[in-house]
Amino acid sequence: MAYSEGYSPEIPIREWVLSFLKPRYLTLTIHTFIASYVALKFVFLIFRATSVLERWVFELTPLFLLSLQDLELALIAAAVAGTNAFMHFSGGRFARVLAIFVTGSMVVSIILALRTSPYYFDAVNMGRLVALGLLLSTVPLDHFDLLKREMPRRIEAPVPEYEYWGPEAPEDFDQVMESVDEALGLLEGSQARRAVPVDADDRAVDILEDLLSTISERTPVEEEAQAAIPDPHEVERRRNLFQNRMREIDDRLAANPADMDALFSKATYLAMRKQYREAMQALDEITRLDPYYPGVWHLKTKVYELMGNREMAELCRTRAQALE
Repeated sequence: MAYSEGYSPEIPIREWVLSFLKPRYLTLTIHTFIASYVALKFVFLIFRATSVLERWVFELTPLFLLSLQDLELALIAAAVAGTNAFMHFSGGRFARVLAIFVTGSMVVSIILALRTSPYYFDAVNMGRLVALGLLLSTVPLDHFDLLKREMPRRIEAPVPEYEYWGPEAPEDFDQVMESVDEALGLLEGSQARRAVPVDADDRAVDILEDLLSTISERTPVEEEAQAAIPDPHEVERRRNLFQNRMREIDDRLAANPADMDALFSKATYLAMRKQYREAMQALDEITRLDPYYPGVWHLKTKVYELMGNREMAELCRTRAQALE
């Protein structure tokens, strides 16, 4: 999984294209097109370089019923369409839901314009119908995407109510920590991984994946949790060990926030503690800095699986396979 200097892994074109056919991106594309078109018409109107026959451009808000100038209506419509496109771009669920109502108001405005226009098929009404069709097509796409996000398979696994400090037996815990140290040492020791193929990267990732799988399988059920927790002295020893490791990592990150080896180590220890969300934040930062960092997509796949997010796990697995 290591890469030579200047090597660029093959980009998964098919997956990249298919990602744009998802409901969210189709909706975003349509609203971005409408916003850009209306904004361009507004600019052309300023210089009187366009026709005013495309009345739908001015009729995206109910304000067209008032006695306003076309230039004013175009400005208001561009602002509304641009805001709508921005809310669709936002990853926040609240903004995405609110955008549906903004889209609905635009649909209602065009329907009102059609009702007040002569009942014959001309270029003006044709433009209104095309705009209405585009807007209406985004509403079911928005609903499909938002409802899909509520499906049970997308819900993360519940966080254990007890405090998890690793395998029950102290000797098993020490063995796990030694294996983690070995895996992270292999990764940190391969600083020249881009210049020379390094099999250690694959070996390190395999160790970490196996450990996380083993730890997740050993999670005690709620009624057996108390019996599985080690004695207080053992818990304190493990807590101190984890805290010392995290303190060292935090010191490295304070000196260099882009230290990807430290970020990878942090993600590993957090995942061992079943702090999956925090671990994923560190892994996301790595892929933002360097999407080709050895093993990051494999570890993201495993963490997403432990979180219960099957869709994201599958996407990460596909990306990992594309980079091999």
